[in-house]
Amino acid sequence: MIEPTVRSANAFLSEIFDRGLHSGIQGLSRRDRELFLIWDFVIETEMGGLSGYLYNRLAKRGRLAATARAMEKYDVGLLAPITRELARRFLGWGARGSDTWEVSRRRSISDARLELLQQRCDEASRSGYGLEESKVAAIASRPPRWTPRRNPARRRR
Repeated sequence: MIEPTVRSANAFLSEIFDRGLHSGIQGLSRRDRELFLIWDFVIETEMGGLSGYLYNRLAKRGRLAATARAMEKYDVGLLAPITRELARRFLGWGARGSDTWEVSRRRSISDARLELLQQRCDEASRSGYGLEESKVAAIASRPPRWTPRRNPARRRR
C-alpha cells in the first residue's frame, strides 16, 4: 500500500500559487483562490515588505480585504490582525486618483505604524507565519484529491 505524502502548509500553498500563476487566479476554486491570496501576501511581503505589497496589490480593488478575510477564515493568527488593520486603513484608498502612491499611503498609515506592522510581519516570518498551526496545515495534511485524467491519445468514438 502506498502511503500518502504529508505536505507542509508552505508546500501546499506553493502548489496552489503555482497553479494560480499558470492558469490565472479565476481558474482556481474558491478555497484555492483564498489560499492563493494568503501565499501571495507572504511572498510579496518577504520580497518587498509591507510597503511593496501595498504598492503592488492595492490597485486591485478588494484584494487586501479579501486577503484579510482569508487570513481570518483559515486562522493564520500571526498575519490576520495585520491584514485586517491594513484593510481597514486602506478601505477608501484610491478615492483621489491623482495622488501619488506616497501621498495616498501617508494619508492612510503613518510611517511609524507601517514600520511597526512590518516588524510584526518579520517576527511572524521567523515562526513560519503560524501556517503550520492554521487550518491551512489541516487541509494540506489531507491526501491530495485525485482526479482521473483522460488519456489524450484515446479518442472517443
